[in-house]
Amino acid sequence: ANVCSCSGGAAATGTACSSHGLAKCASCDAGRHKHNHACPLNTCTCAHGTGTTGAACPTHNTHVCASCSSGYDLLAAKTCRFRVCTCANGAEKRGAACGAHGQEQCR
Repeated sequence: ANVCSCSGGAAATGTACSSHGLAKCASCDAGRHKHNHACPLNTCTCAHGTGTTGAACPTHNTHVCASCSSGYDLLAAKTCRFRVCTCANGAEKRGAACGAHGQEQCR
């Protein structure tokens, strides 16, 4: 019986493998997804930051942040929030100029 090869998953075998040694995956490991018989790493997206990859990205092409751009904070939900301070008597600092979200900091 033919046995295929597969990086990042379980190789196809028997009738599912048309040629011995062919690169063809039957299933993929956690953090990977099926694409053209292969198992590439999952890659997530992130508005205002960098998306996670591999096991940190449970479903390919979903929104899960690993880190955020300057002026944004990474929240527990793995999203990025724009940092906005408060200012009781004027204009608040925003983004990178604001040290911590919700902190009293005027421009």
